[in-house]
Amino acid sequence: MSGPTSAAAAPRRDALAWLAAAACVAAWTLLRPAYIPADLGPPVLGLARTTWTGGGLLAAGVALATLLGWRRGRPWLGLGLGLSMAAVTGAGDALLSWWEAARQPEMPAFSAAAWALAKLAGEPVAWRGGRLLYDEAQGALEFAPTWGLTAMRPLLQFWLAGGLILCLRERKPRNDATPALLSDGLRLLLLPLLFFGLRYGYLVLRYSSVDEVLAQTAPPALVLFWSPAGMAAALLLSAAAMAWTEGPVGWRPPAPARAWLWAASCAGVAGLCFGSAFAWEDPGRPKSGRVLVDDRLTGAWEPAGRLLDTQRYGDFSAYSFSAMVEQLSHRYAVAVNAERAYTRDYLDQFDVLMLKTPEQPLAEPEIAAIHGWVADGGGLFLISDHTDLMGMSTYLRPLGGPYGLDFRFDATNDAVTGGFDYWRPGLVPEHPVSAGLEVFECMTPCSIRLSGPARPVLTLRRSASTAGDYAHGSNFGTRAPNPADAHGLLVIAAAARAGRGRVLAFSDSTVLSSFAYYTWSHSDFIQRGVTWLNRRNSAAAWLGLAFAVLGSAALLLALRGRAGAEGWIAAAAAVALGGLAGALAAAHVSAAAVAVPEPVDGTVRVGFVREGGHAWLPAVLGSQPEDMPPHGNLMTFIQTPQRLGMETRVVRRDPAVLSELDVLVIMNPDVELGQPEAPAGWIEAVRSWVSAGGRLVVTARREHLGHPHDRYPLYVDGLEFEEAASPEPELRLGVAALGQGRVVAVEGSEVLDVEHMGHCMQYPGRDELRRYAAAFEVFGHLCGLSLPERRGYRPR
Repeated sequence: MSGPTSAAAAPRRDALAWLAAAACVAAWTLLRPAYIPADLGPPVLGLARTTWTGGGLLAAGVALATLLGWRRGRPWLGLGLGLSMAAVTGAGDALLSWWEAARQPEMPAFSAAAWALAKLAGEPVAWRGGRLLYDEAQGALEFAPTWGLTAMRPLLQFWLAGGLILCLRERKPRNDATPALLSDGLRLLLLPLLFFGLRYGYLVLRYSSVDEVLAQTAPPALVLFWSPAGMAAALLLSAAAMAWTEGPVGWRPPAPARAWLWAASCAGVAGLCFGSAFAWEDPGRPKSGRVLVDDRLTGAWEPAGRLLDTQRYGDFSAYSFSAMVEQLSHRYAVAVNAERAYTRDYLDQFDVLMLKTPEQPLAEPEIAAIHGWVADGGGLFLISDHTDLMGMSTYLRPLGGPYGLDFRFDATNDAVTGGFDYWRPGLVPEHPVSAGLEVFECMTPCSIRLSGPARPVLTLRRSASTAGDYAHGSNFGTRAPNPADAHGLLVIAAAARAGRGRVLAFSDSTVLSSFAYYTWSHSDFIQRGVTWLNRRNSAAAWLGLAFAVLGSAALLLALRGRAGAEGWIAAAAAVALGGLAGALAAAHVSAAAVAVPEPVDGTVRVGFVREGGHAWLPAVLGSQPEDMPPHGNLMTFIQTPQRLGMETRVVRRDPAVLSELDVLVIMNPDVELGQPEAPAGWIEAVRSWVSAGGRLVVTARREHLGHPHDRYPLYVDGLEFEEAASPEPELRLGVAALGQGRVVAVEGSEVLDVEHMGHCMQYPGRDELRRYAAAFEVFGHLCGLSLPERRGYRPR
């Protein structure tokens, strides 16, 4: 049966359109998982394989809208409606997610709905200050109606999609249009609000009945609020209610192609301008690169002024900022302050000031001097950690508060696993500092509350906040995440501009310690952060306002014409897609200015490859999984080059990374443990790189599950090795020339694991020191590279 042309003008219900709207919103909730993992494991979360489910829902939404258009005799308009709803809800999800993370708004109306439902159920509750108080045996349990718990973001997306549906409707005669429009608008506002309010109230009752409310659980009971099943139910009920309460309606008649193309073009320009205004960051003008790092306020915590070398071991050798300061010193003029007060005359000698983990407050005159220095173009870097440890967040609040940067007294972890959280880049960079970063591992930071001019730099997508427990040494909380706090989208790094200066705040000092600095993009974040702070604000900051004005003018032009149904649909999609294009363009232009300078004195860069190898590199503060072989942990070994002044990092088996390295380390190459094959041309690329002057180190265990490493010969066959003296008898070393480079073979790598070398934060014994010496021999002598002169940092 073909599309009935006679039905083109016949009134029909838009039930399929409302279902399409619900499907599109649910799809983006799963495709852009703000609170839930890519593959949902815990049964409390309901659905699994969110990528496939989300993609299927998005396709279903477009198909439903197309089917509705076919039934009305206008299939192309139906297809346009589906695509437009997909684009608008997707763009709305991105924008609203940013707003939720940056401002953590609350919706007191949801507390009222939950209070009414709880009262009907006979529960002991109260409603005060816009929040719900639940009487528990352990005390009052408070619920904050945050966007994360109330699902306000999907509700707003549904309103956006519903607005598109209402824009299609024909409204005549003219004197009846306004009441009908008001009636439709009120239904769209109130009916979904009712069902989302009931959802929140029901989940409050469910949460209060869970036994583990006040215990540490993973995932915590809090994830009940993030269940896609509950959200899907609210969306479906909202769609059904909208379809059931409306009568048959007609669609606007077709408009001339010229009219709706004009509307779409103007709307696209408006979206392009609005997206550019949203993502634009003033590139600024570069300063001279004089960096001052504070050691005066930190005491023994995370010292920066002493080198990580071959003589000093133990906790505070690796638990320090020494690797960070040394890397910065290869690109900037770095000084460490151990005793001087921060006067304006002193600050004027520097372009960037890094205040980290203070154990004591600054004096009022020092705070005033720093604020004045920032206003005149200084770059201030504030670094704290979880739960106001040693008062550091309290002492930093007077410095960050005026710029809208407020360190909270909490600790954050993954909401589902309870372990370390991970930041992952999105399609549009949050800020020039985070542009280009790869996955970033956290080690229990605090969250940052933003206000005023502050903007997110790193936002965690599914994080739970836990209040500190000050009866414990590290202040880590012993209770489950509290529904009175913000959860889900939490900011751990943020930035602000003030006058001619800039401020950057970061809340996880642990990942900047020497033992973790060169892992998981931590060093890249610091380099980009200091580079951004080393720029003075310019008149280009006004471009954002100019883009917004131009966008408003273009939008007014789009709204003036009588473009019909096609015009509304095309304009909505054009605004969404234009906004995405503008945001991408502005973000990349802004980020291009944050180009980290090359080292000025030839630092040595070492890359470790663990892919396809029998090696394990867990987080230093984490634990080795039980299913890993006991001799697989090489986390101490990969830090030994840092004690020689080298820069280390874990790299992929990608020929593109070779040009960025001086030394490449292949660790125990093997086909065991289901490791993937190397990419095509990898071995040839490595050999060519060595022939051009690179250094290759290949390690192998003497006994690997009863046989040698299968891939080890691929790197060393055909080379003539000369045996070298080894400080460790169980470690056999050999060196072979290959073109202008060298290959170093290390056999017996069992003695380089943590069981034999010890933990990187422990004092090594005689045997461990012998293995350290062997590692130093490999990187310091056998590789045959000249190392840059190392220097300590005297107080200034």
